[in-house]
This record gives sequence, structure tokens and C-alpha cells, in this order.
Amino acid sequence: MKKTILFVALLTSLSVQAQNSTTWNISVGGSFPIGNFTSFSYDPNTLVTNCGLMDIDANGGGASAGFNLGFEALLPMQNDNLSFCLSADLNYNGFNSDGKRFLNLIASYLDNTFRNQLQSNGGTSVYSSCVVNGTPSYINIPLLVGMRYTMPMKNSMDFFAEGGIGMNLRFVTPIKFTERMNCLYGGYYEEMTIDERFKFAMKGTLAFRLGLGVKFAEKLSLGAYYYYLGAGDVSATIIAKEPNNSSIQPSEQSAQYGTINPMMAIVKLCYYL
Repeated sequence: MKKTILFVALLTSLSVQAQNSTTWNISVGGSFPIGNFTSFSYDPNTLVTNCGLMDIDANGGGASAGFNLGFEALLPMQNDNLSFCLSADLNYNGFNSDGKRFLNLIASYLDNTFRNQLQSNGGTSVYSSCVVNGTPSYINIPLLVGMRYTMPMKNSMDFFAEGGIGMNLRFVTPIKFTERMNCLYGGYYEEMTIDERFKFAMKGTLAFRLGLGVKFAEKLSLGAYYYYLGAGDVSATIIAKEPNNSSIQPSEQSAQYGTINPMMAIVKLCYYL
């Protein structure tokens, strides 16, 4: 607790001392997953996958290329070439094509499961279809503190290198399936809709970044960064409900899956305010 108070006091002191000379920048760029974060494979016969969102002891992410939005404050220090950095980023990555193909296989499996359950209870399926209504997307928000070293160059250009460490907040949007079925049950014709949603919990992990770049035209810089956003386990709540039948309460169950280890290369263009 004492260390935390001292750290906050240090940041406050730096902010007060440099509030009139702080440099701010906003950035936009591309976010490209690397390592296990982009990996996705599965066995079409057993439906076993290496994706940490769907299988225990798995660590693949199945992430696709996305975008980055960033904000950074540079607080000058006594050494003119050094700056103290406070940064916040939003990295968005969707699900890749292999992952989406696998979810469609899962939808077919669920459709067969629903029809078999209906038949085992004495019903007959006239028509049924299960579709994927939501694929997972990753939203990673690293909040970092660090240092930047700037080396002035000719032609009004500056070369810089920076690094930072802090916390990443990992969010995953839900996976959603919808089953629609027309059936004969107990001598009556029924239309049934079942929504099943996998709601993933937020996870906080240790994170860091390293980057190199060039500042040019006074207000612009172009940089390339490596972000390691920390391996974290995956837990979810599976919610099933019949939206057209208010008399049946939704069912919920908790599930534990594998791990996700977001790592990415980011290229960003910064504008200095």
C-alpha cells in the first residue's frame, strides 16, 4: 500500500511540475497479432480446437488484423533527451476466417443436438436451423507508464525509442448462436427460438511495449511498436434463453476455458497537439 501511495505521489509531482510543458499526442494505426494470439486450428472430426476461448488447456487466439487508437502524454525531464510517458491505447482485433469457419461447424453440431433432444422427448422437427449471430472480437486497453529517449537528427527530424510497462484490460465480445425450430410436439405444432450466448469476463494482466519511431514535420511521427499484453485465463458465463417465451427463465452456467496471450505489432501515425 505504501509503495502504491509513493508511486501515485511521484506521478502527481511530475504532472504538476510539467503541466505547462507537457506534450500530448493522439495516434491511429494498424494492429497486427503475432504468435499464439493469431493462431487457430481445429480437428473437424472431434471439434477439438487450440483456441483458448473454447477449449481448456488451449492458448490460441484466432485474432485477425485490426486497428489501434492511442493517446500519450510526454512530460519533459532534466535531461533534454528524456521524457516520461503516460499512454493509453485501444486495440481492436476481430476473429479470423478459420475461427469463423469453426463456429459454423459448432452451429451445425448444436442444431443436430437440439433435434436429437427433441426426438428423444417424443417430438418431431419439421424445420430447424442454427446460425452464428455473434463472433468474438478482442478489445485490449493497455495503460502504461514509461520513458522516451529522443535523438535529434538533421532536417527537423527526431529519432526516438520508448518503452513502457503497466496493465492491460482485455475484453472479448460474446459468441452468440440462435436456433430456430418448427416442430410437432405432443400433437401440437410449435415454433421455437433459442438464443445461446457466451459472455466472457474482463481480465487484467501485466503488459509492456517497446517502440521505435521518427518525428517529422514538427507535428507528426511514425512509429513501430511491439506490445506484449499478458497471458490471462478465460472464463465465461453461458446464457441460454427462449426470447419468445417469457414463462421460461434463462439458464446460466459458468465455464472455464484456456488462456489468451495477446501479442501484437503496431504501426501508428501520431499527431502532436
